Amino acid sequence: MADITSTHLSKKKGINNKSGHRRSTKVDLTPMVDLGFLLITFFVFTTSMAEPKAMSLVEAHDGESRPVKASQSMTILLGKKHQVFYYHGELDNKNAKSQINKTNLLHLRELIVDQKKNSDPKFLMYVIKTGKESTFGDHINVLDEMQICDIKSGHYAEADITKEEAEVLEANN
Repeated sequence: MADITSTHLSKKKGINNKSGHRRSTKVDLTPMVDLGFLLITFFVFTTSMAEPKAMSLVEAHDGESRPVKASQSMTILLGKKHQVFYYHGELDNKNAKSQINKTNLLHLRELIVDQKKNSDPKFLMYVIKTGKESTFGDHINVLDEMQICDIKSGHYAEADITKEEAEVLEANN
């Protein structure tokens, strides 16, 4: 482990040479390194890694449909460059441009919560539609907002974008 070696030095001519012996220490750090690696190994094997969490998404199924009131539904449209559009109720094809409003992902949470507060929970519905040039990340962000706002599965759905909605997205991009 550690040992002390002593060497005898001959007396030199000069002053203040009080000791004829010089001691040097040599420390063997091998046991310390072994202990360090044992500790690292212990913590690596006993630590549990963060397990990935998957969000459950209820897929459409054949069977009974749930009643939805148009007045208590909100459609969210995702466009290119992280643009988000929304409208409430059914889309009037003649007034589609004036009915669809533009927002962003930061303001979307407030809109979702407002719709939730002003609707009967039994009839509440969110429809998520993605444009051709929207990103997958934006879609996931909208689904995350649904989870954050505590919107239960079955109260939001994914649907294909209609021709009128696509035209409004194109006009605003």
